Amino acid sequence: MAFFIFLKKKEVKWRFKRPKKMKKIVFYGEGSVGVSIDNDRLLIKKLGGKSPDVTLLFPIMDAAYPDWKKEGEKLHRGRINPWKITVHRGLSGAKDFRLRYLEDENFGYFRTGGVIHVSMYERLNWDIIFTGWLGDFVPIVAEMVNEYPAMVQEGIRLAVSDGDFEDWKQPGVTSGLKENIEKISRAREIMMKI
Repeated sequence: MAFFIFLKKKEVKWRFKRPKKMKKIVFYGEGSVGVSIDNDRLLIKKLGGKSPDVTLLFPIMDAAYPDWKKEGEKLHRGRINPWKITVHRGLSGAKDFRLRYLEDENFGYFRTGGVIHVSMYERLNWDIIFTGWLGDFVPIVAEMVNEYPAMVQEGIRLAVSDGDFEDWKQPGVTSGLKENIEKISRAREIMMKI
């Protein structure tokens, strides 16, 4: 099993309870999302629990990296290729927001810079919510705000933890079972002698 170490990594946890009086609320439950930035490459990944609601994308990013909007806009403005955002709407109501950039104008060759999928229940339900260049993430989110204005909200605070793996054991290191059994056996022998 390989561990990937990122330059900046955060785990963001969220929890919302369904109010008793309200029968329907868009986001409830709890979950955690990992956010990492490595040399302007952004990875947002669902780690566990329910999929976050689309309105939690800003609070998740703000909690993990408060300067993401400024840094992403700066990278985006330095872009060298023409670009556009396409929104594919599925029959179920799900939407895929794609950034495409024109690589070769003579042949009409374009590439996909990044994709964010929103389910028909307005959840970010892919395990990899986004992976790609931070400069591609900002215009995709800008288009999402047009579709989901509730994304821009104040006052939501989420729990953030830095990814600290120093207390983890490396592969190949003993589990400690044999040593613990021997320690208990020695303690029992001493107790029997007393």
